[in-house]
Amino acid sequence: MLCDELEKFDATSNAERSAGIESRYAYDADEVDEAIAELKEVAKDACLERDDNQNVIEELDSENRRLKRALWLARANRAMAESYSVLNDVPTSNRWAKMLNKLKTKAEEYK
Repeated sequence: MLCDELEKFDATSNAERSAGIESRYAYDADEVDEAIAELKEVAKDACLERDDNQNVIEELDSENRRLKRALWLARANRAMAESYSVLNDVPTSNRWAKMLNKLKTKAEEYK
């Protein structure tokens, strides 16, 4: 039973009416308890669904971090390959060494 389905009834006693009180309404206790139990069940289901959603979000975030780290490491490996001369196996410029350090640092952010 939903809360909006509860039916109120006039609970005014004859003594209250004779004292000038027009009407006092109430709800059946059993119906109220049933509505509360139903609302608690709905709230419990919503909490479970929220927890499931949070777990999915955490899993996706973890995978996203792993993929970003792999991307930055791949970029660092590419920079390493580009930075070495084919002839003498030394970095061709200081620019590539700086880039390699930046890429490795970026990859470590996603560890």
